[in-house]
Amino acid sequence: MHFSVCVYILLASLLSIAQLAFGQGADGCNIPPAIITNFTWHNSTHNCGCDDGGCLPTGLHGGPGCGPPDMVEATFSQQSPTYNDTLTCGASDPGSVPARPIPGGPFNCRSLGRHFIFTANGTEGTLTYVEPNFICPEGRAQVTYVGSFEMDCVYDRFRNSTCVQSEPSFQLEPDEVVGIH
Repeated sequence: MHFSVCVYILLASLLSIAQLAFGQGADGCNIPPAIITNFTWHNSTHNCGCDDGGCLPTGLHGGPGCGPPDMVEATFSQQSPTYNDTLTCGASDPGSVPARPIPGGPFNCRSLGRHFIFTANGTEGTLTYVEPNFICPEGRAQVTYVGSFEMDCVYDRFRNSTCVQSEPSFQLEPDEVVGIH
């Protein structure tokens, strides 16, 4: 009897792992990837030096806000038989409440707890997007999506950059699904 309980637990664990690997959430909820159709990041890190007019009358370098703000904006599209939504989320620093450095986060999207985090390493970006109310046939699930992508960047004479996604769209895969409620 003890052996069969262990086998049952092993099979249940393997089934759960297989469901997550195929985007299958709790209670048979099919969770497709989130599609990013638009991404822009402006990094004005180098806008506050005296050589570009960013000095205060005292001659000191200007503080936050002395040049165009850093900003990030992403458009997320989620399409499934039970859930269809497209939203654009963005943040600027300074300017967003609460203030967060860009790259960084989390940055709020509309309401209901949706948010995203953006990190960058050179011209590779990574987005993490949390949808806390993904609609499933038997209720709602919190889905965390993650994906990396290449960016094309242009630089001004002060080495400030504006970057956009290299491909017309890219996918964020479901990484974590927290139960139906």
